[in-house]
Amino acid sequence: MTEMLAVISERAPGSSNIRIRSFSAPTQIVSNRVIEILGTIISNNRQFNLVATEQTIALVRDEQQSQSSFGNQDDFISVDNFDNAHIIITGTLTRINLNCVIHLEATLVGKGVALVQKDITIRIDDTLAEMLNISSPNAWKHKRFSVGGRFGVAPHFYTLSEDDIDGVVDANHVAFEFGFQGAVYITDYIAVQIETLFTSDTVKLSGIEEGVGSYTASYTSKTLTIPLLARLSLKPDIFSVSLLVGPYFTLPLGQMELSSDKHEDTSYDFSVPLGFMAGVNLGIHLGPGVLGLDVRYAVDTGRTSIHDGHGNMTLYNRSSLSFTLGYEIGLIGRSYSRR
Repeated sequence: MTEMLAVISERAPGSSNIRIRSFSAPTQIVSNRVIEILGTIISNNRQFNLVATEQTIALVRDEQQSQSSFGNQDDFISVDNFDNAHIIITGTLTRINLNCVIHLEATLVGKGVALVQKDITIRIDDTLAEMLNISSPNAWKHKRFSVGGRFGVAPHFYTLSEDDIDGVVDANHVAFEFGFQGAVYITDYIAVQIETLFTSDTVKLSGIEEGVGSYTASYTSKTLTIPLLARLSLKPDIFSVSLLVGPYFTLPLGQMELSSDKHEDTSYDFSVPLGFMAGVNLGIHLGPGVLGLDVRYAVDTGRTSIHDGHGNMTLYNRSSLSFTLGYEIGLIGRSYSRR
């Protein structure tokens, strides 16, 4: 609007009277608000005088109010100059997808000459959506809960226990990982997230065993990992960036299987210690939810062990780096007035 007034000042006589004749918008509250903003900008420009808008004229005639009922109008509206405008401004606001386009036109009175036209594109935010009486395109950012799932791969890395195993890891394992997640948002930015992740481990090793000689072996297991994470999220435009950190618990799914070229295959009960993980989730708003790439680093705080009637045997320390693609949907909106 400031640029528009600069053009008008070049093409119109000085100290021109300007009237905002009409502004069409989907709702009256939007129309009134835009007129208020335009009026303020014009009245703050000493080169122009703002005379009454059509809405103000109707109000005065219908309610037969005196100038004093408007309060201090000297700097904003001159009721005596209803029909003394040199320039008339009209405009419209049109909604186009996630934006609104404001079209303004300034016309020289008596000549029907359009001095200048200008289109202003603005993004619909929460406030404007409420004024338009529509659902905000940012509603997905203001949910109390979210649920989702993801799938991907996770390279696992192992360090053998020097106390109970005399050997080396021949190959680290790349596991398929899938799971489900749910989050409770304390605010739009902070949440507590719990997950269930299904994964597997296969540790292939070789070494020299006393009384047996060289050998190869593998330990295979399946587990359910349950992370309990703090989540900090930022949601600029249509994107989402989240940092996640917290502990996880690992539950065995069945027994661990031991295969060896020197011994018979057998199975053992096993346990995995508490671990900690940290990561980042990069998402984009797509459809009703968010499609996100999740990258995590996780490490156990101790060694995985097997158990039998003779006692416990520590096997290895485990860490992993996971890459998963997931989709999550927010549930139950947080009202704008309470955010």
